Amino acid sequence: MNQPLNHAPASTPAEVLLVHWVGDAPSWVALDRQGQRLQSGSMALDNAGGVAAGAMNWPSAEQVIVLFDAAHASPLTLDLPPMPAQRQAKALQWAAEEFVAGPIEAEHVVAGGRDQAGQLLALTMARAAMDEITQSLTHLSPDQLLPDAMCLPHQQGQLSLAEHNGRVLCRWGHWSFGAFNVATASMMLDQFQDLDWVWFGQQAPSASLGQKLAGRIARVGEDQPLLEILIPEARRAHINMLAGPWQADAAKRWRGEWRWVAGLALAVSVLATGLVAVEQHLLARQASTLQAQVSETFQSLFPGQRAMGRERELLAREMARLQYGQAAGLMELMGWVGPVIAAQSNLRVESLNYRAGELELSVSAPDVAALDAMGQQLRGLNLEASVQSATLSGQGASGRVMVRRGDS
Repeated sequence: MNQPLNHAPASTPAEVLLVHWVGDAPSWVALDRQGQRLQSGSMALDNAGGVAAGAMNWPSAEQVIVLFDAAHASPLTLDLPPMPAQRQAKALQWAAEEFVAGPIEAEHVVAGGRDQAGQLLALTMARAAMDEITQSLTHLSPDQLLPDAMCLPHQQGQLSLAEHNGRVLCRWGHWSFGAFNVATASMMLDQFQDLDWVWFGQQAPSASLGQKLAGRIARVGEDQPLLEILIPEARRAHINMLAGPWQADAAKRWRGEWRWVAGLALAVSVLATGLVAVEQHLLARQASTLQAQVSETFQSLFPGQRAMGRERELLAREMARLQYGQAAGLMELMGWVGPVIAAQSNLRVESLNYRAGELELSVSAPDVAALDAMGQQLRGLNLEASVQSATLSGQGASGRVMVRRGDS
């Protein structure tokens, strides 16, 4: 169901095809070389969640950008010093490990640019989710894959909001964004009372959000589909989840062609100079050095680097992992646990995990007594809390604190 926009001729070639890959009928819009909208429509999906074989009704384009559900991804800001691209790619997971609730081996981490303070901006998501998304996009062959909430328009001091397919997209900073179910988003709004709330797109807020947003939001783009509002930020994005094993086909072809050119130049050089043995020796030494760097720990790569508590990011990541409805139980527990942690600056949450009504916190403290005191405070709030696997080292104490609701 292609619907021409701006009355552009159908024969005009599309430079960019932008697809919002969320819901049962993902929407798309085609743009020409001047950024003008040529056509728009929606895609029919098969039972497996991929594009139906007989429903390829979108125009061909030089570049395909796909926006996916931002609930699958988490933004990270890493204290990673500038380094060669190869070394950065191998060090990236070490740097991201402290911000990820589960095992880092199960995560796909990609780097973008740097902020004004020089910190590296990155995205992480489960490798299993990457597999599922990319397999469903086979017919599209995308060149760039981005989380949709990252593309909401944003200004400093503003909370940008939109709703799509039962999710609320939120962006509250240059590199702070996420997508949440309506109930979770409603609870999160309390954290942003000091920001200006702006609602984007033609879809009005859900009734359950109406009371909280009444008198607080400014509406922008009420006559525009959300995808059209996301276009400018999507085209400016300098990050791509299609990296490593999921690298886009176009990028693979480009690198393959340049490898062929580089190989030919190398062969000519070797024949001309007769230094092939020396070059092989140098390359072998470099490969050995890089391999040794991969096996180093995060601390040896970045000596003295302190971990930073990121409870909000850890909480958002864990909520995204949970099935619908389970996040409410997590938020309720964190409503009791959060103030206890915030009141003690010597406590730091390293990771959290929630399952079957029980919240597991990995906490570091100056000593074991501080961990026990935390458990005692939580029990005073009519919660069941216990400290397990507490260990003491030269840097202080660490342990797992298990919390669940007490008997009423």
